[in-house]
Amino acid sequence: MESWGSEHDAADAAVASRRAPLVTSHLLGRIACAVLVVLLLALLVVASIDFLPPLHYAVVYNWLAPSYAEGAHSVAGMYWIGPFNTLRLVPSTVQTLLFNDDSEDGLGSIQARADNGLPVHLEVTIVWKYDVVKLPNLLASVESILPTEDAPRLYMPATKLVRSLSVSSLCLAAAHYSPHDFFAYKQRISADFAASVEAALPPYVSLASVQFHRVLVPSEFENAMLTSVITRLQTLEAERFKSVRAVMLRTLALAARYNGVQRVTRAHGEASVKRQRGISLATQVAQTVGKEIEAFANVSQRMGDVTPHQVLDYAYWQLFVGDDAELARRKPLHDILLARPTHQSG
Repeated sequence: MESWGSEHDAADAAVASRRAPLVTSHLLGRIACAVLVVLLLALLVVASIDFLPPLHYAVVYNWLAPSYAEGAHSVAGMYWIGPFNTLRLVPSTVQTLLFNDDSEDGLGSIQARADNGLPVHLEVTIVWKYDVVKLPNLLASVESILPTEDAPRLYMPATKLVRSLSVSSLCLAAAHYSPHDFFAYKQRISADFAASVEAALPPYVSLASVQFHRVLVPSEFENAMLTSVITRLQTLEAERFKSVRAVMLRTLALAARYNGVQRVTRAHGEASVKRQRGISLATQVAQTVGKEIEAFANVSQRMGDVTPHQVLDYAYWQLFVGDDAELARRKPLHDILLARPTHQSG
């Protein structure tokens, strides 16, 4: 019995020694499976989380079944997007399209034509930005510029679209104006350009402003236009000078007319004064002569035999002879009157 027990113990020990590696390997397998599951879960979590940096919009893109999710993210931070998805970034800052020949970053001036077919080059700046509401449809329907090595997740879906729509809209608007209008009505043309671009871009992006800088025309036409402008200014200056001279001449004519009226009025007044003076003097002389005649008549009546003619003759004689009355053949009138006392007393 003792031998059998020892053999049984030895067999159990052998079995136990054989089962120990199997248990260990089984345990290790479970641990490995658990670690693998954890790693897969970690990878799934990492693949389902993405980060949106500042100054960007983001749209969730499923690369397994190429499609875009509805809605876009605009707030920077970490987002749960799910597996097989990624965030495609779009800049949220203001974008500028510069159509200018002088700038190194410009796209070159817009080559348009005026209403008479003359080529004109337009220098314009267009300021726009992406609309977060329209971004998913824009990315799904418009071919985007591929990301670069510096920004592997950054997409620019509207750059080419905005450029093409802006150029076509501005060329169409420019065809309604003559080359002279671009220099004479710049403010109105700028408003028309802005309205044309605003009508074309809102379905895709948000337009901030359209700035019309200048228009370039062929040098021959520009020289001819400058000559025309100078001639027009000279003509305008001549017309204004003519108007000023006409006003001056009218002023002088009015002054001359008023001076004539004043002189005529003064002459009428002076003539009226002289007439009144003449009438007054005539009245005075008439009264004096009348009184003198009356006096002569009174003297003739008192003297009796002396006629008025004689009285006047004696008065004239006395007046002009004066101190030589004694030498004259006739005596003065007062001597004659004094020589007749009897008649005076009677």
